[in-house]
Amino acid sequence: MYQQDRYAPLEPSYGKGINTNQSTLPHFKPRHHLKYMIAINLFNSETVLPTLIRVLHSVLISLDPTRFHISIYENGSTDDTPSLLFLLAQILDRMGTGYTIISDPSRASGWAPKKRIAGLAEVRNAAMAPMYEAPEGTFDRVVFINDVHLCEADLLEILLQHEVQEADMSCGMDYKELRIKEFEAQGYPLLFYDVWVARDMLGLPFYHIKYPTGDWVLPSPVLPHSPSRFRHQNNLPFQVFSCFNGVTVLDASLFLPPHNLRFRADNGSDIHSECYIICSDIWETMAPWDLEGKVNERAPGGEGRGARIQVVPRASVGYEVGEYERARQDRNTTSFEKEGWQLEVALEEEMVKWEQWPPRLVQNYPYAYWGSQKEMPPY
Repeated sequence: MYQQDRYAPLEPSYGKGINTNQSTLPHFKPRHHLKYMIAINLFNSETVLPTLIRVLHSVLISLDPTRFHISIYENGSTDDTPSLLFLLAQILDRMGTGYTIISDPSRASGWAPKKRIAGLAEVRNAAMAPMYEAPEGTFDRVVFINDVHLCEADLLEILLQHEVQEADMSCGMDYKELRIKEFEAQGYPLLFYDVWVARDMLGLPFYHIKYPTGDWVLPSPVLPHSPSRFRHQNNLPFQVFSCFNGVTVLDASLFLPPHNLRFRADNGSDIHSECYIICSDIWETMAPWDLEGKVNERAPGGEGRGARIQVVPRASVGYEVGEYERARQDRNTTSFEKEGWQLEVALEEEMVKWEQWPPRLVQNYPYAYWGSQKEMPPY
């Protein structure tokens, strides 16, 4: 019930016969005009596809199937992934949802030496092709979902928070068990996974990584040195420099003129993840000034406000069913169950106070080698 009330503004029927002006908070504004493209890359994903199909069916039915286009690019799978995608296509046909599903058996899995990131960027752009090729105004938001397990509430939460916070990019949090022998006896710790990509507003990774050895301090809480750790601990959204984290919502306008951003590799190399680079490009696009101290004329309207990239901790996902069951936050609805002024206070606490400037330097690990720590400009 509480989740139904929380996510009602996303539904087509919201606002009919009720007063939607009961609060000045953005949580209560109708969002049923938005059009979404959901982009997914898959390879040998037969274990996760039943989850994704169930969640997509439920969310699309709730929010109106005609507001969505599903774009999936799969290549080289040797399991039942293509068969399950055929089933998904039949379901989407009956729902009236547009889709582009490409299953390419001719493209082998794996990457050429030193071309992994270029290959990943290429398949992400393949999934994004309907966005790039559609007339302007066709889509408002892009939702990128990795091969993860999640529930409807995770997806609805990140969709809602993206609008509430007026974000450019919103990420969930993905988790994976650290299955190494040292932890076998005491139980494998559940760790935040996308460490190579994610950086807080100090430019720091989400775990402490010793320099120059590259050793992780584990087990460790997430964001041990970040002012954002308190918001993370309380399941409140917080601003970051970069993220992707298994499930991500982005403004479609970033990929359209005049910005025309694309997933890419850094000069064709594997030095940075394509997901880190897209965040860096968003900051460069939205920055008030460029690195030479000149007004950023690329920014919308010539007035850069800084990139609004956030992590939404309540939207937690896992790469295995057991990992998701340990990570999921959708059962924790304490803040939803308040009423009156207490609810107003709780919703006000959710609001992110956006910083305009990126970190002066970002701590990076070129080629995902933890011993190669280097501080680098944000873009």
